[in-house]
Amino acid sequence: MQRNWLLLFITAVALSVFGLVGVAQAQDEAPDANLPPLLLVTDFPSQTVGTGESPSFNLTLRSGRTPQIVELSVEDLPDGWEAVFKGRGRIIQSAYVQPDKDVSLDLKLTIPDDAAAGEYTFTVIAAGEDGKSELPVTLTLQDKLPPNLVFEVDLPVIRGKPDGTFRFNTTLKNEGDEDLTVDLSAELPPGFLAVFKSGGQEVTNLPVDANGSKRINVEVESTFGVLTPAGDYLIVVRAVSEQAEAETQLVAQVAGESQIKLTTPDGRLSGELQANKSTPVKLLLINTGSAPARKIKLSSTAPERSRC
Repeated sequence: MQRNWLLLFITAVALSVFGLVGVAQAQDEAPDANLPPLLLVTDFPSQTVGTGESPSFNLTLRSGRTPQIVELSVEDLPDGWEAVFKGRGRIIQSAYVQPDKDVSLDLKLTIPDDAAAGEYTFTVIAAGEDGKSELPVTLTLQDKLPPNLVFEVDLPVIRGKPDGTFRFNTTLKNEGDEDLTVDLSAELPPGFLAVFKSGGQEVTNLPVDANGSKRINVEVESTFGVLTPAGDYLIVVRAVSEQAEAETQLVAQVAGESQIKLTTPDGRLSGELQANKSTPVKLLLINTGSAPARKIKLSSTAPERSRC
């Protein structure tokens, strides 16, 4: 008898425990009664853009209690403006929202080019079968700075040897409110070559962010080497984009360098001599460099007596 009572007691306790668990699970799975039936939100309800831009707002739809189809619209949009909703890259007019799954979509605006600068407020509306949500949005439109490129040079004049490399450090600034891609070129004296480097890499074009800058190293050298005549050589560097361009002038000052060569008229450096008799030897002193050679000193050493 006692054994039967014990089994009945254990069974009753187990049923009570599992019953409580089931109730708790049912409560967890039930929608929160405090949630609104429909909610439309965005991370950034106020934005500032420049004229000519096409801004967008990331939106999130959330259903509080029941699955529902939600119709999307915009009220109080300024005249001439266009609004398009997009979901997963497609143009949409509505979305299906479930209580346990948010829906992400984008609102993309097209603003006329002649729209005046100022603050504009409009309302994004999500209307579902179980409720309605309104989201006020503010867009501030400001005049954009026109595209403008400016060159700055650390040392516009560099002096060096005729066979050396002239390295100019420059900064290209984009003072406009639009990203630009620029092509680099140089107008050079005959026989000179130029290489552009940015970030240690050779470049012929590069992007420059709006209100940003890029460091550009311009390396110039002469193909004539030591034969390059002394003087000042002008290099014009240009940066050109579709919307703007800039140029700067650099000067490579080549310091002449003399190159002395001692030889004979026929190029022979050996000959015959007779004992106890003077034999003249004609020498030819040639300067193959790019600058005069002055204060040249000549010296000689007698040959050692050969032994047989």
